[in-house]
Amino acid sequence: MFAFTARGGLGLWGVSVLAPDNPASTAALIACVCLVETSLRARIDHAVAMLRAGSAVATRRKAPPPSGYLVQAAIELAVAGVLTDPQAYVTQIRAHLNQDHDEDEASTSSPA
Repeated sequence: MFAFTARGGLGLWGVSVLAPDNPASTAALIACVCLVETSLRARIDHAVAMLRAGSAVATRRKAPPPSGYLVQAAIELAVAGVLTDPQAYVTQIRAHLNQDHDEDEASTSSPA
């Protein structure tokens, strides 16, 4: 399928051009790429890193963040036989994203 490389996220850019006139579809496709490579190993930290890279691609393509399309992407990957428990996988990714968001806010807050 599509591959992500640390040298530029080629799969993310490649898939982003498949639906140039439909930002929601672009975001969903990017989310699929973010999940598909990591789903077999269930490496949540890697999926989160992929979603960050995917968000940058989506922003440049004027598409919504792919993290908003995790459920849709996970269901499509389950139908394709890639994920066995899409709900649990999305729950783990969201928990990790929320944890990172909370840590980012704590590190940028100034004491009162």
